[in-house]
Amino acid sequence: MSNFLSRAFALSLLLVAQSLWAAPESLQLEDSLHRTSLQPYATYAKGEGSPLEFWNSADSFQPLKSNSFGYSDEVFWLRFAVENPSSSTRTLHLEYDFSPFDDIKIYRVAQGQDPENALAEPVAIGGDRYPFSQREIDYRNVIFSFEQAASTRYEYLMRLETSSSMIIPVYAFSDSEVSSHIATEQIILGLYYGIMLAMVVTNLFLLFSTRDRTYFLYILFVLAYVLFQATLNGLSFQYLWPDSVTWGNNSLPFFIFLTCGLILLFCRAYLHSKQHTPTTDRIYWVVLVLNITGMLSALFLFNYRINLVASMVLTIATLGLVLGNGIHIMILGVRQARFFLAAWLFFLLGGALNVLKSAGILPDTFITTYGIQIGSALEAMVLSLGMGDRINQLSASLQKNVKALSVAQNESEKVGIRLQTLVEEADDFIFTLDESWNFTMVNKTFQRILKYGQEELLSMNFLELIYNRDWKDSLNKIFALEKLEELSKPGTSVSFQTEFKQKHVMEPRDTQIQLQYLQYEDGRREILGRGNIITEDVLARYLIKERVEFSIENYVRNAEILSQRLSSLISRFADAEVQMTVRTSLREIIINAIEHGNLEITFDEKTKALEEGSYLALIEERRENPKFKNRKIYLEYSIDEDRVAFRVTDEGQGFDHRKMLKTDEKKLNEDFMAHGRGIMMTVSAFDIVRYNEKGNRVALVKYFKKNRS
Repeated sequence: MSNFLSRAFALSLLLVAQSLWAAPESLQLEDSLHRTSLQPYATYAKGEGSPLEFWNSADSFQPLKSNSFGYSDEVFWLRFAVENPSSSTRTLHLEYDFSPFDDIKIYRVAQGQDPENALAEPVAIGGDRYPFSQREIDYRNVIFSFEQAASTRYEYLMRLETSSSMIIPVYAFSDSEVSSHIATEQIILGLYYGIMLAMVVTNLFLLFSTRDRTYFLYILFVLAYVLFQATLNGLSFQYLWPDSVTWGNNSLPFFIFLTCGLILLFCRAYLHSKQHTPTTDRIYWVVLVLNITGMLSALFLFNYRINLVASMVLTIATLGLVLGNGIHIMILGVRQARFFLAAWLFFLLGGALNVLKSAGILPDTFITTYGIQIGSALEAMVLSLGMGDRINQLSASLQKNVKALSVAQNESEKVGIRLQTLVEEADDFIFTLDESWNFTMVNKTFQRILKYGQEELLSMNFLELIYNRDWKDSLNKIFALEKLEELSKPGTSVSFQTEFKQKHVMEPRDTQIQLQYLQYEDGRREILGRGNIITEDVLARYLIKERVEFSIENYVRNAEILSQRLSSLISRFADAEVQMTVRTSLREIIINAIEHGNLEITFDEKTKALEEGSYLALIEERRENPKFKNRKIYLEYSIDEDRVAFRVTDEGQGFDHRKMLKTDEKKLNEDFMAHGRGIMMTVSAFDIVRYNEKGNRVALVKYFKKNRS
């Protein structure tokens, strides 16, 4: 009895096991069979071996509960049966709905047929390792067609090998349904690619009108994504490179890297990450360099699987970076970040639906099948709307700024008119010079006082306007040149006293000059000048007599200052001609005392320095010499209504004044001597010129003729 029970229990277990591992039902080939997945009807096994070996080892096959196995180096075998129950011959179409799959071989065994003969050669081959021209149907995916006689049952063995992801999405169609499926899909994909290209064309026009590089990057991003989708869908292999098997088999990672790189550039420009999130902006460049490296690798290095895995990793890094940055910038309150995140939400949702469908988690519907296309089309449209909204924001801001600018311009014009009036009507000289010291603007005061026309002044150089007593011996011009050369860079300024010549009058006009070197934002440079006439001392008109003593250092400029100061008082007792004569002569005597007296510069040394242009340098060198450094010039001055008298004393060695007084001025002119006329001029100007024995002191007296009668 116990033996019977044990046998009965074992038989029960065997029946249960057979029911659990029973082969799936055969697919019924109906005339209206519409895109039916073979997953419920198929079993699978994996490993190397011949078709006959796997046919004979049916127990190694197991139900195909999932059609996705990730990246695998193994060969997969798919086994299923198809039965034609009708009384007529029908055609079975099998679609392998994964375009990047490499190699598919199909073997078929009819009921009652010898397996060894039937499995000797495949009845069909396909995949992207073979030229597109070998396909039976001109379609992006591989479709195999098999005639099946009435009331027959065939078992199919499919050998699968790929370097990409092992996905097994096989669908069956009847003859009447496959054409409808292809036509419908072409309409859908045509609509999708039409939308994407419409986005490209629309934004191309916006690029031309706005010159905003964000539109250019958006166009490149959309085009790259379209190429990626076309490659993933098999359309690139169908239409662009049907005979380039190697490139068609390896191009997918390249377009993934390219799309990710352009996503980074576009998102960086769209979100203004450099302005809003400078730290994240630097990460953009790191991930971008990695994507560029991946592009080069896809073209020249490694193998397909390594490149594809690397592209997936960088895709995750790229999407994570741009989404994180978008959320951050939205938190900062930037308006366009809302459009950005909405667009990527559509994209990720569509992609997720398609992935879940491919994994068998979601049913095969229109939305899950074309989720990537729907999501990416919505993404492109929302991003385009976001950029359009940014234009609207910029336009509104621009209108506001234009209005503000118009108000500011009106105020600026009013201020400009006031400033122009102020400049033109000012009592001072106001002018501008270029970097070569040529006049570029002069006000009316300049023209009115010096009697030059505006065109005449604008054709002159500043140095040309300096009063020149002698064509070679012009200290005025030397000092002015020295001051101008101090304006070596923008921001520097100088102030000095000089004499301007007048157009119709031989007398100079004493002028105080201020110059400022300016540089504007547009890079222009100019010198702004202001000058005012040194007016006569008001107290001079009440002068009866004056006596003053001076002690000055060895600066040649002091001669100019003192001669102007002391001769200005002569106008109270004599005419302008006498005043100018005394002034010029006194100036020459003081200069002689400095040069030839205290600094002991010889006639020949001065001549040579003037010819070489090193006169001021020579003065400076002697003045710093310890031998001459502490020497002073002493000047005593006395004036009353009868006469003006000066006594100039230096601390030098003196000179042979008798010999100098005998020098013929005419001979100096004939020899073109650059100096040496000071004493001759002084003798002519003053009534008394008397040197001491040593020759380092001279007394000068000028009587006023109007009072000598």
